[in-house]
Amino acid sequence: MNQLAAIAYVSSATSDLSVADLEALLLSARAQNARARITGVLLHHDGSFFQYLEGPEAEVRAVYARIKTARQHCGLIELMNRRIEARCFEDWKMGFSRAPKSLVLQLSQASWATDLSQELGKENKPSGIKLLLEFWRNAVRGT
Repeated sequence: MNQLAAIAYVSSATSDLSVADLEALLLSARAQNARARITGVLLHHDGSFFQYLEGPEAEVRAVYARIKTARQHCGLIELMNRRIEARCFEDWKMGFSRAPKSLVLQLSQASWATDLSQELGKENKPSGIKLLLEFWRNAVRGT
């Protein structure tokens, strides 16, 4: 079985993105992620991005290498880059939501580390993952 990995990062758009620009970005990401069996979410607020990717380790690393060289964003800050036991967003090839600025800031400042000597169980998820999952559950429900 392939080892799973996850990467979380924040970055800033290099220029203003129109709705059409964001839609094109999402269509491309979703197609690439489907081929690579990668799931995750992308949050956007006024030129700031937060992305969480998960999937087979080699594929996640390849997609991330491509993301790091993309000209649409700059100032990439890696928050997490590690192996994981299970996916958090297995049904989302690339979920997308506009997010409040406060959430993007909270995610960028949250803890993304856990005690690596313990398995990543539900109770042992980093606070960044807990915050992201809570927001995503509420966003998907429309609350």
